[in-house]
Amino acid sequence: MNPPARKRIRLKPEVRSQRILDAALIQFSRHGFAASRIEDIARGAGLSKAGVYAHFTGKEEIFEALLARTLTPPVSTLALVSVLEGDLAPESIRERVEQFIDVFYAPLTDPDFVAMLRLLIAESVRAPHLIEAWRQDIFLPYLQQEERAAAALENGRIPRNALTENFATLAYSPGAHAILKLMLGEGQGEVAAMKQMHRRMLLEWLQIDPAARPDAAGRGTNPPEGDDASG
Repeated sequence: MNPPARKRIRLKPEVRSQRILDAALIQFSRHGFAASRIEDIARGAGLSKAGVYAHFTGKEEIFEALLARTLTPPVSTLALVSVLEGDLAPESIRERVEQFIDVFYAPLTDPDFVAMLRLLIAESVRAPHLIEAWRQDIFLPYLQQEERAAAALENGRIPRNALTENFATLAYSPGAHAILKLMLGEGQGEVAAMKQMHRRMLLEWLQIDPAARPDAAGRGTNPPEGDDASG
């Protein structure tokens, strides 16, 4: 007796699309964008070439979709200047800082995120138009936060200091260093350390956690030993 034919499961279009992107990331990471072939992507996704073309017009659209899926978080979730808007009570600000830190660092534990970052750098010369499109969608909205930060400075909602006056350049720098450490092959322990430092930096910048500063440790109302209090 012949075994019964296995019932074919029809996947939803969005599931097939994600399988194509998963397979494409593997191919792009192994062979680069130019050398990767649609037929290999299709095979990795368990589809025919026609099945891939039913969802994407070609490798460029697949690459753009990968960038969007992996490296394009909603701006609203990572708009750090929004921490300064709304209730400025210390506990409210602390809660928003914690939420920002958690959202920002969550992708750094995802191997696909790291693989896509490396691919982004590798393909920046061979496919510059794809990288530029991503830059327009990602970096420009964050740079526009400068205007909101400047307004917050002018109306006195945030303290004026080196960080607030150079917001877009400095506020995300610990996260950028954490990403660099991942790119250089350092482990999650280093990323966790940068996450803690980033949190502390933001809380001190907003002047709601002065006790976290190293020079505050052990300080009280008495002068340091050896000083003449009667002075």
